[in-house]
Amino acid sequence: MAASANVGIALTLTLLAGLSTGIGSAIAYFIKHPKVIYLSFSLGLSAGVMIYVSFMELLPQAVQTPGAPALAIAPASPGFALISWTPATGTNWVLQETLSLTGSWTNSPSGWTNPVTVSATAPATFYRLFKP
Repeated sequence: MAASANVGIALTLTLLAGLSTGIGSAIAYFIKHPKVIYLSFSLGLSAGVMIYVSFMELLPQAVQTPGAPALAIAPASPGFALISWTPATGTNWVLQETLSLTGSWTNSPSGWTNPVTVSATAPATFYRLFKP
């Protein structure tokens, strides 16, 4: 039952998207000499819709996972940085690192240790907390 309801919603949304495209093209076809104010409004509306859709697609990925500890990076001593996260105890998060954001993440040699002092010299290293 639930799957057929989801298919019905998907088909309805697809139909509405197709109809809106057709309605928009019909308006453009039948208005021979559009006024600048209508074009400005239409472009502003479509730009706003595109920005909204883009943010709604990206925002959930950018928001921190609920219950995840907050990661903090601070200078420790010359050439070193201190990485810590709160809450420091009672969490099952491990520190991971990578040299490239497109590469694979590996557990940092420090693992579960909190706080961690790492070298701040080259090469640049990216860090994240991961819950195995």
